[in-house]
Amino acid sequence: MAAGNLTKLLKYHFQEAEPYYIVFFVALAAGSCAGAFTFGCLNDALVREAAVIFSNYSTMLKRGIDRNDVIYEALKGNCTFGIILYVCSFTPAAVAAGAFLLAVKGFCIGFMVAGFLKCFSIGAAALMVLKSLPCQFFTVTSLLLMSGCGVMYCRKQRTVLKNTMLFIAAFLISIIGIICEVLIKC
Repeated sequence: MAAGNLTKLLKYHFQEAEPYYIVFFVALAAGSCAGAFTFGCLNDALVREAAVIFSNYSTMLKRGIDRNDVIYEALKGNCTFGIILYVCSFTPAAVAAGAFLLAVKGFCIGFMVAGFLKCFSIGAAALMVLKSLPCQFFTVTSLLLMSGCGVMYCRKQRTVLKNTMLFIAAFLISIIGIICEVLIKC
């Protein structure tokens, strides 16, 4: 019964929030392009330093990383973004907060992908991107949903309970991403 109500609520939410999701996707794409462009503009010395950092990351992935560290860092980052979006959902700054956080996430993804492509061979870069893709997919989906929920709370004056239920559902998606990250990286 509760799952059916949640499904109806999500379907209605997507219908009424479609224009805002377009804005959020544009912010994500612009952030990704900016991140890739920024890495492309780095001088050779900085690219070499980034290559060392990316190589250390690659080595850590091969050796294995402590699961508790991965879970802690992922929860810390996702909770920070979630809390910011939840608090901003009660203010008119909900659209700006969602767009900004998605642009930041896009910047990080674009920077990371450009760095992998520039510092590694195509095969190694593809492997690194594929290892990061599942957790990034769930994290971005969660951020998009939380941003949309926050905007619609302000626009439609939903109850705090409905808004909180939607935020919890969206955060559960980020928990799936954390599980994927732990399974892939550890």
